[in-house]
Amino acid sequence: FSVFPVPCELSSGFFIESLVAGEFQLEVVDMTGRIVYQRPHELKPGPNPITGISLHPGAYILRLNGSSLPVLFR
Repeated sequence: FSVFPVPCELSSGFFIESLVAGEFQLEVVDMTGRIVYQRPHELKPGPNPITGISLHPGAYILRLNGSSLPVLFR
């Protein structure tokens, strides 16, 4: 996956490259462990743009959970 812009600004987006279609729960977690964004997303095989997330500048952990094993993006 790729995240833009780097470093993160107030409005950010990224692409999730998926091998399978399905509904996944996306979470963005700040460095204190607080979930700052949580929403289901329908993914299709290939690149899936996720945009319009408002974040303060900083570092975040992206967590994606679905019907298969959970995946943690850093």
